[in-house]
This record gives sequence, structure tokens and C-alpha cells, in this order.
Amino acid sequence: MKLPWLLPRPRWCPGSLGLFLISLALTVTVACTPPAPPQIPAPDTAGMEGRVRRRIEEARTKVLEAPDSAQAWGTLGMIYDVHELDAAALASYRQARSRDPQDPRWPYFEGRLRAIQGQDLAAAIEALETALKLDPDYAPGHLRLADALAKKGDLDAAETAYHRASELDPTLAKAHLGQGQVLLRQGREAEAIPHLERARELSPEDAAVLFALGQAYQRSGRGEAAREAQDAARNLEIVDGFPDPRLAELSALGASSSLLFERATGYLEAGKPQRALADLKIVASLRPRDPYTQREIAVAYQQLDQGASAIPHLRKALELKPEVVQWRLELAETLLRSQDAEGAVRELLRARQDGLESLHLKALLGSARARSGDLAGADREFAAAPLEALPAQALFDWGNALAQMGRLPEAEQRFRRALESDPDLAPAHLSLGLSLEAQHRPKEAIPHYRRALELARIPLAAQRLQALGVR
Repeated sequence: MKLPWLLPRPRWCPGSLGLFLISLALTVTVACTPPAPPQIPAPDTAGMEGRVRRRIEEARTKVLEAPDSAQAWGTLGMIYDVHELDAAALASYRQARSRDPQDPRWPYFEGRLRAIQGQDLAAAIEALETALKLDPDYAPGHLRLADALAKKGDLDAAETAYHRASELDPTLAKAHLGQGQVLLRQGREAEAIPHLERARELSPEDAAVLFALGQAYQRSGRGEAAREAQDAARNLEIVDGFPDPRLAELSALGASSSLLFERATGYLEAGKPQRALADLKIVASLRPRDPYTQREIAVAYQQLDQGASAIPHLRKALELKPEVVQWRLELAETLLRSQDAEGAVRELLRARQDGLESLHLKALLGSARARSGDLAGADREFAAAPLEALPAQALFDWGNALAQMGRLPEAEQRFRRALESDPDLAPAHLSLGLSLEAQHRPKEAIPHYRRALELARIPLAAQRLQALGVR
């Protein structure tokens, strides 16, 4: 007997079974096929240096090899960013953020770039706030957030962010400047002045600081102080940058000759000539006829106390751009330090022929003539400059020239003036002692010989003390 509640067994036909198997196979195939990787930004790099194109391709390859790597995407974004391929950089930072939401670098770089563009300040603020939630003690992040808020017109929030930046890093001049500017925009001049004065202490060469300070003084009724600040600002330039370790990380990925040059000059300003030299040599290979690169290479060698290595680069810079007379003075000074006084004289006379006449030139030419044996010529050069304006080294060289000419009282006077300017100039103590002894005043010479020995262990000073019977 059939049970009424039992359904009849389904009837499978060959055609139905075939369709089922095909459908199942398609489902399995779709499930097993990995999702297509996101599209990698590919901006036009045709006009870029080959070195830059290669670096971009290497970074793109790493993303293709590891499409789920936040670091690979972030590095690609940084490379695009540092070479001003903004849209590609922003797209890459977004991919990095989605793969590692805990890394503050990617929202920080995105927010910084959007703030620079100024087209979507809301997105810039969101990204910077996200970065600061992940790393709340990063002072440059608060400064960039404050700048973006100020641009957007949210002055109260900007003031808070500037204050937090200066709390975290009291030496951050731009934070004090920003807070002062925001207070000025709110009509709070009295509160702005201390911040702007602190910014001036930290960054006295920044025209933006002095202009803002002058404005604050003017509104506070301090007209004379306002004029002084405004006059000083006219001779200065606006300082754009501020210390930002993350930006240094980004800058290190730059491969173009202009970025390498900029990074190298930063190294020189920071007293890191070896690093600067490495970048400058690459720039020189890419731009062999750039006089500025040759000059900066010379500066790097000078910072390394390798004057002889600096000379050919200064000569090359002048060969490429002979109208920069100041470089000729630098070459002459380097030749003088390298004991080539006659070469220094030639370069200084050439600078004079090219129309340069300055106290610096007179002092250098006087020293070069003195050391090359042209004593009368040295005396003429030095005498044409104000005595009180000559540096200690020039006064010392003048004194030596006068002593060799037998004009001992005048020589003594120059040595004493040199020591007033630089009390630790050991050779001047020795020469003053010799001039005093030659004027039959040995007792006065003794303390100068002793001081020369203390400062530089000069053998002649020891010999003179022994000859005078002094231990």
C-alpha cells in the first residue's frame, strides 16, 4: 500500500543530469578562481628620467607579486607622491590603508597630500585625524591637521591642534607661527604676539614670521616695532619646511636628479656631507653640465675638510657659469687654505676684474699676497679696508707682513687686535710673542708663548721659552 504522504521519487533524465553537472562545475570553477587584483595606477611617465621610471616599475612589480601587502602599496604610493604623481599616489595610499588600517603612515601621507592639493580639505582632515588616532603623539601630524583646519576656516579647532603640536615639540616654529596667525584672524593680537615672538626666536630667518609679527605689533599700537619687523622681513624668504621624520622617509625614495639635489642640500645644512656627496655624485652623472651640482660637491668636500678635492669642482662650476663671482671667492679661499697662495691671488684679481669689490675680497687678497711673499701688496690691500672690520685671520696675516717688513710696533698692534677678536688664535700668540721679544720686551712675550703652547703645542713657542730660561 502506498503511503499518501510520500512524494514520488523524482525522475532524472540524462539531459537534466548533464545540466546539473555543468552548473556544479561552473560554481566550483568560480569559487576556486582567485579574485582579480586591484588595478595598479599607471600614470604617464614618458617625460621622466630613466632612473625614476625604473624605480616606479620596480615598485609596481612588488605590488603585482604581493597584491595584499600594505607595505608594497604604500611604498608605491610614496614613490608616486615624491615624484608628484598625485592621483596615482592617493589611489595607492587608499589601497595600503585598506590592507593595514593600523599603520598611521598611509592615512598621514594621504592627508598631507590632500591638504597640499587643497581640493578636498574634508578628506584631508579625515585622513590626518585617523593617523593621529593611531599615533597621537606625532607633533608634525597635529601641525598638518591644524594647517588644514585653518584653511577650511575652522579656527577654534586649528588653534587647539597648533597648541597640541607645540606642546609635543616646543621647538616647532611653524606651530607657534600658525597659532599666532589664527589668533590674529580672530582679532586676538595680544594673545598672538607671544607665540609669534617665540616663532621668531626659533626661526629668525623666516619672512612669514616677521610679517605676521609686524602685523600683530601694528594692531597693538606698537608702530616702531612693527616697522622694524616688516623691514627685516623684506630681506628674507619664507621658510616652507619643518622637521618631519615621515617626510624624510618619503623623500628618501626620490630618484629624480632634482629630488636628489634637494635632499643633498638638506644633508649639507644638517652637517651630513658624506650623505650629501653620495647623492650629488649621482646628480652629476645625470646632469654633467649643471654648475650648481659641481659647487655643492665642492661644499661637501669642504665640510669634510678635503679642500684639495673641492678645488676641481669649483673650477668646473666656474667654467660652466663664470658670472657667479662669489664662487671665485670660494675658490680663492679654498686655494689659500690648501697653501696655494699664488693661485688664490690670481682668482681674486680675476674677481676684481669682473667687477667685485668688497671687504671680504680685500681681506682675502691681503692674506693671499702676504702668504705669497708680496708684503707691500698685502699692506696696500689691508690698508684699504676698515681696520675694525677685518677678521682675526686677516689681522694676523697683516701683522706677519708688517713684522717681515720691520714695522714691529704696527705688527704688534695687528696681533693684539687679532687676539681681541679671537683670543684662542694660537699662531697670533706666537707671533705677538716674537714681535715683543724682537722689541726687547721678553717678559711680555712669555705669557703669549705659554698660551700658544696650551692651545696648539707649537714647537717654536717651547723653544723660545727654553731660550728665555722659562720652564
